[in-house]
Amino acid sequence: TIVLDLEDSVKDKRLGRAKLRSFLDQTIDAPLDGRDKTEVLVRINPLSLSGEFGRETWREDVEAGFEGADGFMVPKVESSEELTMLDEVLTDMEFALTGSARGDAPKVLLPIATETPAAVLNVADIARGPRVCAITWGCEDLSAELGSFGTRGSDGAYLDVFRHCRSMCLLAAKAAGVQAIDGIYQNVRDA
Repeated sequence: TIVLDLEDSVKDKRLGRAKLRSFLDQTIDAPLDGRDKTEVLVRINPLSLSGEFGRETWREDVEAGFEGADGFMVPKVESSEELTMLDEVLTDMEFALTGSARGDAPKVLLPIATETPAAVLNVADIARGPRVCAITWGCEDLSAELGSFGTRGSDGAYLDVFRHCRSMCLLAAKAAGVQAIDGIYQNVRDA
C-alpha cells in the first residue's frame, strides 16, 4: 500500500491536492509496475476539522483523490458516525461516476483509530464502521492530546497508555474481521 499524504506533511493544501491529482492522473494513464497489486490510499484531513474560511478540508481532499485512489486513510477518527458520514459522501460520488451505489470498485477506508481519547474509547465501533478494511493506531497525536512528554519510557518500551491503545487496536480489528496494522516506526536513525 502506498499512502499519499494531504494531512500533516502538507502545508499548502491547494498545492498538495494539485500534485496529488497530477500523480493520480499519470498513474491512471501510465500504470506503475505492479499497480494492479498495490493499493493507493490518500490520507485526508480530519473529518472533524474545517479548513480555510470554514470549508471542509477533508471533502476537498476526497474530491482530489477520488479518481485514481483505492481509498482513504482517515486520521483522528473519533466515532463510527464520522465514517458513516464519509461513506455517504463516497456513495454519492460513486453513484455520480458509475450510475450505481458503491460502483465496481468501492473505495475503502483505513482509520487511524487511536489519535484522540474519544477514539480510544470508541475503537471497536470505529473498526466496524462502513468500508473499513483495516485499522491502524498512532500514539503521537494522542500523546499531544494527553499532554504527555513522550510515548516511550527510558527502556524504549511504550508507556502503559500507548501499549493499551496498541492492544485495543489489535483486538478491535480482529473482533470486526478487519486487518490490524501496526503504527509507524519513528526512529529512522535506528533502521
